[in-house]
Amino acid sequence: MGLEVEESNTAIQNEPETEIVQNFENNEEASVEETVADEEQVESTEAESNQDEVEEEEEEELEDPLDSLKESCGESSACASYKAELDKCTERVTSHPETTENCSQELYDFMHCVDKCVSKQLFSKLK
Repeated sequence: MGLEVEESNTAIQNEPETEIVQNFENNEEASVEETVADEEQVESTEAESNQDEVEEEEEEELEDPLDSLKESCGESSACASYKAELDKCTERVTSHPETTENCSQELYDFMHCVDKCVSKQLFSKLK
């Protein structure tokens, strides 16, 4: 009778070990599958970010012709008098800190001249 009790105790003790080993193996397989899935997700994210970088590089090459036209028109002789008036006003206003004067009218006049100049040239530069 003592031998039978020992055998049944050993059988009971071995069952949980078998379950633990099976659970460990199942968890290990699941962990490996999760790791592979995570690696694939990281690779796809890296590929997307590389593609975004290439697209950004292509977009950076484009230059707005309006900016260069505004600059050249602002420096042109047609707008030189308006630019001089704006500069005089700006200097006058900044030299008197308590003044209520502003240079809005001079700025409007100068911007009107620049816009008029740009409008004549802009559409020939667009595709």
